[in-house]
Amino acid sequence: MTSSFKHVQYWTKREENMFQDLVCKYNKDFKRYETHFPLRSYNQIRSHYYNMINKQQKQTVEKVRTPNFSAFKEIMSNILNQNSIMYLSFIDQFE
Repeated sequence: MTSSFKHVQYWTKREENMFQDLVCKYNKDFKRYETHFPLRSYNQIRSHYYNMINKQQKQTVEKVRTPNFSAFKEIMSNILNQNSIMYLSFIDQFE
């Protein structure tokens, strides 16, 4: 992963809408996954986020840019336990 992820400081309206859809979906789903499938939920959050942004930008996963990194990080910290290794390893990929 490259450091270019955190340098994009803007949202397009479409990115914002897609991202909110993602957050709503995983806020609901995570409670169901966290007890039995913590790794599965982590992988699904990551791949679903990549897929949504890739569909819009038509880029490979390696070239995906994360709009507004601090907002992305804050939302993910609400979905995943901030103190867990799972959360930290997820965020480490973007820093």
